[in-house]
Amino acid sequence: MVTQKQTLRRTLIIWSPPLLFVMLCGLFQLLDWTLLLRYQRDLIEAGQFWRLLSGNFVHLGWSHWLLNSFGLVLVWALLVPPLRALWITVVLLICCLLVGMGLYLFSPNVGWYVGLSGALHGLLIAGLLQQLRQQPGFTLLVLAVVTGKLIWEQTVGPLPGSEHSSGGPVVVVAHAYGAIAGVMVALTQQIVFFTRSKICSSP
Repeated sequence: MVTQKQTLRRTLIIWSPPLLFVMLCGLFQLLDWTLLLRYQRDLIEAGQFWRLLSGNFVHLGWSHWLLNSFGLVLVWALLVPPLRALWITVVLLICCLLVGMGLYLFSPNVGWYVGLSGALHGLLIAGLLQQLRQQPGFTLLVLAVVTGKLIWEQTVGPLPGSEHSSGGPVVVVAHAYGAIAGVMVALTQQIVFFTRSKICSSP
């Protein structure tokens, strides 16, 4: 029998990572560390490689932080359960790094970037692909909506009102890099799982 204490402990374990992310990003915003941590191409070229990752954790302003925080909580709620909080946390960090690397390697015209939205696209897609077998109908519906959004952004531009609500320009190519990162993570996990299964089943 699951006690109330065990339920509370499980809830804290599940929701601690996103709350820590939200508070950490909020602290950076409060300390006004955006210029210190944002993705900035010329400074990365000068050796400040941490900006490939840290740029995801600072924002244009409080409205941008609030939007990203709400997005993180929403994606987290969609993915757990059945997925584990630790897996989601690791994937989020990987997507953050891959978004920064994507911008650096393939978008020389992007001088600077802030925000978590690119990585959130990656996390959402990786998580949906991971749980496709368990919830095929719902998962395919959400994937279709996200894919339609990405196509709109890459062909038409930012969604109407998104720049106003975030308080500045939306770097939509970061969303595409995040989505690609999510697919890469999901495929890598499937390859590793398939390889391990083959090894374990070998005589």
